[in-house]
Amino acid sequence: MLYSEKIQYFIEVVRQRSFSRAAKKLDVVTSTVTKALTNLEKELGKTLVKRLKSGVELTDIGQDLFDSVIESYLNIEHKFNAIKNTDSKDKNSIKIITTAGSMGFWIISHLQDFQKKYPHVTIYIKTTDESVNFSKSDADVAILPTVEDSGTVIKKKLLTASLKLAASKDYIKQYGMPKTKSDLKNHRLIGFYHSKDNSRGNFDWHLQLDGERLKPNLVINSGMCLYYAAILGYGIVSLGAGLPIKGNLVEVLPHESPPTVDVFFMTSKRASHPLINDLHSCLVGVEPTETTIFI
Repeated sequence: MLYSEKIQYFIEVVRQRSFSRAAKKLDVVTSTVTKALTNLEKELGKTLVKRLKSGVELTDIGQDLFDSVIESYLNIEHKFNAIKNTDSKDKNSIKIITTAGSMGFWIISHLQDFQKKYPHVTIYIKTTDESVNFSKSDADVAILPTVEDSGTVIKKKLLTASLKLAASKDYIKQYGMPKTKSDLKNHRLIGFYHSKDNSRGNFDWHLQLDGERLKPNLVINSGMCLYYAAILGYGIVSLGAGLPIKGNLVEVLPHESPPTVDVFFMTSKRASHPLINDLHSCLVGVEPTETTIFI
């Protein structure tokens, strides 16, 4: 097996974080990928990835090799894709990666024009609350405040996001309406489970008061579950336009000034997907520059 093929298998194992998912992506059996990577490690005399129950983890040598070859690999991959799609009007699918908050809901609510224009295209939306390395993902588009490898992407500002607080009418009836942010000390609060990376914005801003962090009664890393918990009266939560404050929900502390963060439409500098520009145009064409959304 040529080095180029072994490197391809190695890169896909890293990008998919799994031998089985890499095999599926490459349309081969898992044993073929495993054997290729094992042979590559034997030839180099170094371990490139650690085999874990949850997937794989790069060693320092593996990370160095990946960083050295990924740009060339992506150049080749994108060129092949461009050639394959030269005579086609569009691809059969487009993949978007975004946050685990309500950005996914915002995206879905703004896809109507795109789907009318391309009714046969399947859109995949993957959400995560982890930091994203775009070159290691298989996404065509990232709709996020930031990515780890920002130097390899083209960023177009999509919107400026801010937060609102909400609670159910039943909760307010039982616990009362807070008048100031200091009153939140006496309320039940719902937080968003996330890493210590605040690059996506301070979405737990309502838990921070005069240098101390208020203890939440419930912590969830899902926009939909946060919304449902608020509706059921579990407490006060940060929400945005992707999850409307209506029906049984009421806005809390509407005069507070929440933090904001810019959200970008990001693609690889070597992107070859023919629908990316149309997708961007559809998203920015239906929303003003500034909006309110939970990210």
